Amino acid sequence: MENIKMIAIDLGKTLLTDNNVVTTENINAINFAHSKGILVVMATARMYSSTKYISKIIKADYGVFGNGSQLMDLSTKNILFQKVIKKDDANLMIDYARKNHLYIHIDLEFEEVSEEYDFFTKKHMKLNEQYPDSLKSNVKLVNDIKEYVKNKNIIKIIIASEESLDAHIEQIKELTNARLCLNEHSKNLFEEIIGKRYNYAEFGGSLTTKATGIHYLATKLKIQKSQIMAIGDLDNDVELFETIGIPVVMKNAKPEIKVYATYITTKDNNNSGVAEAIYKMIGEG
Repeated sequence: MENIKMIAIDLGKTLLTDNNVVTTENINAINFAHSKGILVVMATARMYSSTKYISKIIKADYGVFGNGSQLMDLSTKNILFQKVIKKDDANLMIDYARKNHLYIHIDLEFEEVSEEYDFFTKKHMKLNEQYPDSLKSNVKLVNDIKEYVKNKNIIKIIIASEESLDAHIEQIKELTNARLCLNEHSKNLFEEIIGKRYNYAEFGGSLTTKATGIHYLATKLKIQKSQIMAIGDLDNDVELFETIGIPVVMKNAKPEIKVYATYITTKDNNNSGVAEAIYKMIGEG
């Protein structure tokens, strides 16, 4: 398909193996796409801070981070688009998390902070052990998260627990009069690197999705929706799948996600399914 001009690639359970590795086959396939003049965009719930290493090894052109809350030109590190959370709403959520003994993690423009060494903080700090200093996640433990973020732009707030978050999510929506939007809710996730199963919910200042960032970028670059290929595996990829020309779903995705696919890979994320998709849709390298 010679008309493809952009590939949007999800990270977890898509580009990355369960051990958070990008396979050599995937790297080679992405380099092949670059050689054809195709832009490569990371489209992820993660933020720039925790994707620097991945961005470097695949030479990504742009990043859609925080499920569409932020769009960055990765060659210049210029932020092209972002939605921020109001400080009053952030403070309400911090107080609620503390009162209910929930882990809270705040993503800023170029760093991530928490008061606890657990869940996302623990994951990113463990991954940092594998990376060179220049590509480590800028993740920090702070004594008072409310004080630390008071003069900074907050992109998203995450709560996590080994217990269900359903009731907490509804209470947070009510507490903030729905000004905080639930952008992702993952249940019963097993994170191999920390050896723990848990639930988490991500809130932003507006209802954004990966499609929000991709379509903003496509409009800016005058790329048609029919010229965009997206590869993913989860619910947070669905709106993008529904609105672009070439949706590709990973073999390891749930059946209800596969119904949106133009193509379903025969290989999963641990066996370079992204490379399979690129060669299938663009041609052999």
